[in-house]
Amino acid sequence: MRVEDFLKQSAGRAPAAIALAAGKRRRLTYAEFLRLADRAGGSFRAHGITAQDRVVVYMDDTLEAMIALFAIWMVGGVVVRADPRTSGGELAAVLAAAGATGLVTEARLARNAAQAMCGAPELKLLVLAGGTPGTRGETCLAFEDAIRGPALASNSDKQFDDQVIAIEAVGAEGVTLAVSHRDAVAAVIESASLSGGGVLDPRLADALATIRKGATLVVAESSGHGFAFAARSHRTDEVRDFRVA
Repeated sequence: MRVEDFLKQSAGRAPAAIALAAGKRRRLTYAEFLRLADRAGGSFRAHGITAQDRVVVYMDDTLEAMIALFAIWMVGGVVVRADPRTSGGELAAVLAAAGATGLVTEARLARNAAQAMCGAPELKLLVLAGGTPGTRGETCLAFEDAIRGPALASNSDKQFDDQVIAIEAVGAEGVTLAVSHRDAVAAVIESASLSGGGVLDPRLADALATIRKGATLVVAESSGHGFAFAARSHRTDEVRDFRVA
């Protein structure tokens, strides 16, 4: 079993349940969440991201960040999370240390990302949420276009549960921890910390546990301190306005 299976199973059980919530208006059902992650994964693959490619996610804790995480996992890639407080120079060190081939970021952090990319010619893909990519040519993709991409019908790269799910990166320290899908799934199911080979960030573990249960994951967009999630019940009359037909 792999971590993206938590999302697939919850979407299969209760597709209309609210999966992600941000603020008063932004909502995604489990069916919508899965569809957007699948399409983004298809776009990532079309731009050259394949199994075990390392993709840096340099974003605040937004709906787009969660979609990006699952899209990367669904295409077989490895998530390298960079703290959004990281400077452009520090991000460049992260990209180099991780050997990253992809970068997903947002408009607020675009200047730092552009600075970091100057020394990362090996990048296959830059995805920008909430803005228009610059002039880097075919390697640039707007997030809004990514989630309208081709469905990830099947993965030609055979996936194994011992493949790495995530590499933790903080500032100039670069790669510090690595966790496999098998260990991440075990940590979520058993609600246990990992030892030995690495430690799954407890905030990420909580987010995955919420998705496994089919509950609502509330994204604290205003924190600005990385991926801070909280589970919370939802009102059925809340408006969902983040939809793609």
